[in-house]
Amino acid sequence: MPWAGKHNSINCPAGHHFYEGRWLHDPRYLDDYAVFWFRKGGEPRKYSFWAADAIYARRLVSGDPRLTRELLPDLIANYEAWEKSHLDANGLFWQNDGNDGMEVSIGGSGCRATINSYQYGDALAIARIAEENRQPELARAWRGKANALRQRVETMLWDPDARFFKVLPRGQTTLANVRELHGYTPWYFGLPGPDKSVAWRELMDPQGFYAPFGPTTAEQRHPGFTVAYEGHECQWNGPSWPLATSVTLTALANFLNHDTQDILGPADYWRTFQCYLRSHRFRQLPPPSLTSPSAAPDTASVRLERRETRQPWIDENLNPYNGDWIARTLLQHRRQPPMSAARTTTTRRSVTWSSPVSSGSAPAPMTSSKSTRSSPPAPGTTSASTTSATTAAHSPSSMTGPAPATGAAAVCRCWPTAAASPTRIRGNASRPPSPRPRARLHPETPFAARNPSQTAPPLLAMNPRPFLACLLLAFTRDPALAGESAPIDFRYAPPEWQTAICLPDDPHKSLVDHHGALLYHYRQGGREFGTRISIEVTEDAVWQRQELLSPRVPMVRTFRAGADWLWSRRPSRSRCFRPRSARRRSCCERTAAV
Repeated sequence: MPWAGKHNSINCPAGHHFYEGRWLHDPRYLDDYAVFWFRKGGEPRKYSFWAADAIYARRLVSGDPRLTRELLPDLIANYEAWEKSHLDANGLFWQNDGNDGMEVSIGGSGCRATINSYQYGDALAIARIAEENRQPELARAWRGKANALRQRVETMLWDPDARFFKVLPRGQTTLANVRELHGYTPWYFGLPGPDKSVAWRELMDPQGFYAPFGPTTAEQRHPGFTVAYEGHECQWNGPSWPLATSVTLTALANFLNHDTQDILGPADYWRTFQCYLRSHRFRQLPPPSLTSPSAAPDTASVRLERRETRQPWIDENLNPYNGDWIARTLLQHRRQPPMSAARTTTTRRSVTWSSPVSSGSAPAPMTSSKSTRSSPPAPGTTSASTTSATTAAHSPSSMTGPAPATGAAAVCRCWPTAAASPTRIRGNASRPPSPRPRARLHPETPFAARNPSQTAPPLLAMNPRPFLACLLLAFTRDPALAGESAPIDFRYAPPEWQTAICLPDDPHKSLVDHHGALLYHYRQGGREFGTRISIEVTEDAVWQRQELLSPRVPMVRTFRAGADWLWSRRPSRSRCFRPRSARRRSCCERTAAV
């Protein structure tokens, strides 16, 4: 790609790579990846990138501080370079929306919540690394930077009327008049105070960000919201982006775990996560403008067929209403490679909206006409900023029926219906019901510690795509798409497993296998563990099941049964229910390392 760096690398999603790849058992891959960005030709400032925070988050899992200690001067130099090039006179960092990885956005360029949150997270991570390396003065200085930036973000980027973090254009004192999904980025780093919690009401609002394949990148009530199949193939003025959804899900987990509130609950997190999983399928569902016989008048384009499969897939942006991967659909139609954002110019289109839709009523159509507006309209106006003067757009306010043509532009009505999909989607006016149970999301439990002493060999640059975990999650059966409640299929369950009985911050992770044996001294004996400790009552015990005592209590119970007895074993103690005459035998099996 012409806008990529060495080895076709792009640093825009690198923060996700570190956060998801930190669970890899072999440390060589991310060791090499971290060094690449600062010492092997990488460009860590071509796009916005929370480098220090991501690398430190990985250190928390690996337990090895050597890489962060070695890269501390590079992380400081990287932050200072950002200050020289992107620190505005008002004390906030600014960024072009394209270099934020969010081109063709409604809010546009300026002092954005994204890069300022990244820099806050990086400053805090540098301070923590300095503390670990016994440099209290350096740590104090960087905590001061982080706290000062936090105060500026909360006071200068927060709109008290809209109750949301917004973009502040450079040289202006008025915030952009649109809520965009990246306004949740501060919670990814734990930046906002509890008084900002009200912003999360927009996430599950169908007129805000909620959509069946969402969340959308801009609020759907805004006149500039559109899902366009013209112009640049990568637009952030409405389509859903897995890159942004990943940030939002992490931010929402932090919000639910650390803020006391009654706005959202774990059920809302699960619904958003289901939308994320639902999107990871191959779908080519272009609008009628790309499927009609006149869609390919010359050899430069091709008429597309509608296809929907269960094949795992991940791409750039997708239609939040039917799951079509927009960039791929457009490039297939045009028979062209991705266009460079630097060479793309956009025009504006005005959209006339009808009266508000009442609950349960059919939405009215909208018409479009050409315009040359260069800035977002003020609240209450009927103009919209989109990407092309001849844009075919998907709108939540146009749900069924053929697309009316107005001049050169057409509006495609593609909100899913019963004929198109088994899933029924509510209209804009009705808020989806969501229970509000008060519970706390259980944090991830790190897996076994690994040996970081191996020397990393030269590795190929990692593909700058969302991580493989997204594809693995896509295999989850979605009852909503199937139109039925599907039971769990255990045919694909792993034959063996281990469970960590520890708290997330425990430096040593004790493991229990699926038979209930304690495992120690990995790679020091047969079957990979040098020491295995188990308790046996009889030789003909039949394994029944294994369960966690509680999501918050790291205690595993293993149940085994015989003809006239049943006993359950925990790692810390055993209980046996059997006739007194039954013989009891316990053993400790240790495999000596050779």
